Amino acid sequence: MNLKRGSNVVHVQDGNTATVDTNIAEKDGSFAHMKGTIKIQ
Repeated sequence: MNLKRGSNVVHVQDGNTATVDTNIAEKDGSFAHMKGTIKIQ
C-alpha cells in the first residue's frame, strides 16, 4: 500500500488486549484494515 496525501489513517492500540487495529481510507475510495498484536514489555 502506497499512502498518499489526503489518506485518512486511524491507528488504535489496546494495551489491555495487546492488539493493534489500523484503518486506512484512500482518496480514491479504497479501504484497508490491518489487525495485529503487540508485545508489551
